[in-house]
Order: sequence, then structure tokens, then C-alpha cells
Amino acid sequence: MQKLRIWAAAAAPFVLAAPAAMADSSTVQFSMTSDMESLNDASQNDVFNVALTDAQVVTKIAITCSAGSSKLFGLVRTDEACATAGNGSLINPSDPTKQLPRVLYSGDYDVKPTGLTDGKTLQVAYQAVGNVPATAATFGGDMKLKPQDPAPSATAIRDSFLKTIGVGAQAGSVIDDRIDTVRLDQFCTPSAGLPSDHGTCWSGDMVYTYQNSSWLIKVTGSFGGKDYVLTGNMPWIDVDTSKGTATYTLNITLPSAAAQSDAALFAASSDDALFAQADGISGTLNISQNDPVTVQVEGKPEDLYVRVAVTGTLTGSNVPLPVVRSFATVLGLLSRTFYGA
Repeated sequence: MQKLRIWAAAAAPFVLAAPAAMADSSTVQFSMTSDMESLNDASQNDVFNVALTDAQVVTKIAITCSAGSSKLFGLVRTDEACATAGNGSLINPSDPTKQLPRVLYSGDYDVKPTGLTDGKTLQVAYQAVGNVPATAATFGGDMKLKPQDPAPSATAIRDSFLKTIGVGAQAGSVIDDRIDTVRLDQFCTPSAGLPSDHGTCWSGDMVYTYQNSSWLIKVTGSFGGKDYVLTGNMPWIDVDTSKGTATYTLNITLPSAAAQSDAALFAASSDDALFAQADGISGTLNISQNDPVTVQVEGKPEDLYVRVAVTGTLTGSNVPLPVVRSFATVLGLLSRTFYGA
């Protein structure tokens, strides 16, 4: 299959919030807009424009993908080929209104029939700034997107979920045990441009359960010689089909005495604990969908959307900003998987 090629200039304009207004140094503002014309014409490409803004860096990446097969009401899709292009600028700490161009993103990736995706095909070029010379790097490791045979660790998360909701507890009850999975195997995002940021590598599973429309997440981010083990979920909630809106609420936390296993993904707790500030990464992504197209998904008609806009924030508590930024980058690179058609 011929790979897609695009240039950095192809990235559409982005509307970015002013970095100076950001109150939390571990907060990343996330936005994404999509144009998925392949829903109307399979020969057309789909474009996802992602913007990440934090107190240090502004990143803009455009992802252009050829048409693939869709399922899961438009939340997950098997990519055939995707290309990336974009740039990153450093924010002057003494004058947040000024930005210094630093990073250029390029490269493309294919998703093999097994779901395997090689991260090393995504490149980063760092422009010389001050006394820091120009260098180059790549992403690293692998992603496995929606494999036919999920990893045992992913099926263990599913089985724990099904056990928790009580499969077979009620006679005649119908439980949807289907899942879609993203497996990260030392998938590394390189530095966003600062010498102190040596990149973050991710391993673990993100499992979408059809039964409760939620991503169950158990991943480890390695940064600066320390591992951040994060467990939790990202449910798809507040769905208003008349307005085409929905929300992802992310809550992945570091281990505690009460949460050490897969069962902690669904553990009950006290009323007070529901409002406690947990260490980890949390956030809300508001999703607006427009231009519905009715297509057949697994033999059933579904309304999918040509244009999707996502805005929100991810905030780390006792998780360093580069790790939060890296996780936001993963969510951005996999825009078709998490927000696409």
C-alpha cells in the first residue's frame, strides 16, 4: 500500500489558549478537530488536527489517514496508513507571549493486519536554539491497535470487569463482552524540545468495553528513571444524540493501599473518597459532532460524524508535566481510535 505524505504546512490553523492563563503547571490543554470525508467517499483521506498547550510548550500535529473499517459507533477504527506533520514551540518563561520554534514532526505509520504499528517511523527534528545544537530523534516502541487476538493482559482487564458486573448473576441477562484494545509496548514519545525532557515511554493496555462504553486503562509511563503506574478509566458519557455532543472523563491514578489490582478499575469506595484529590492524571474532554452520516456498522445502521471537535484539559497530580504532555500526545496521535469514525 502506498503511504501517505504530507508537509508541515498542511496543518490547519489552531486556536490556542494563552499559556499565561494556565493556573496549574501540570495541566495540558487539549484540542482536536477532524474532517473525515472518507465517510462520504472511501477514496478520500481523513484529517485530524491536534493542538497541545501547557506552561512550557505549544505543539501542533496534523494526522492524515487513509480510509479504514469502522466499528464501535465511530469510536474505534482500523487505520490503513497515517501520516503526521507538525511543529512545536517553546514558551519563553520570562515572557509567555513569546514562542520559540523548536520541533518539527514528520513521518508516517501503517497498521499491519495484526494491529502492530511501529513508532520508530515517526520522526522529530530539533532546530538549533541558543547554545543548543540541532538534533534529531524518533518515537520508539510499538502500538498494537485493535488486534484480533488481544494481549492476555487486556483480556484479564475485561474478565475482571465482567466478573465485577456479575455475568450470569441474573437469568436471561444479556452481557456484551466485546472489547477493543490498544496495547502499548515501550511506545516512547521523545522530548517536546526542552533539554530536561528526555521523553516518556508507555507500556500497558487501554481496553474499550462495549458493555459500559468506557476505556479501562492500565499503563505505566517511564520518565526520568521513575515509573508512573496509572490505573483507571475514561468513560464516554453525557451523550446527547440530538445535539451530537458527548464527554470523555479521564481518571487514571497512581497506586494506593486500596488500589493495587485490575479489580481497582471498578472498586467501590466511601462517599468522601469520590471527591478526594487522587494522585494521577485526570481531565474532561468535551466532544462536539457534526454532519452525521448513516453507515452500516457490523450490519446495523449507525450515525457517524464527518466533523468532530474536542476541547478539554488533562491535569497531573504528583505526575510531572512531561508525563502528562506525553499521555496527551498519545491521545492525539490516536485521534481516529478515540474520537474518529
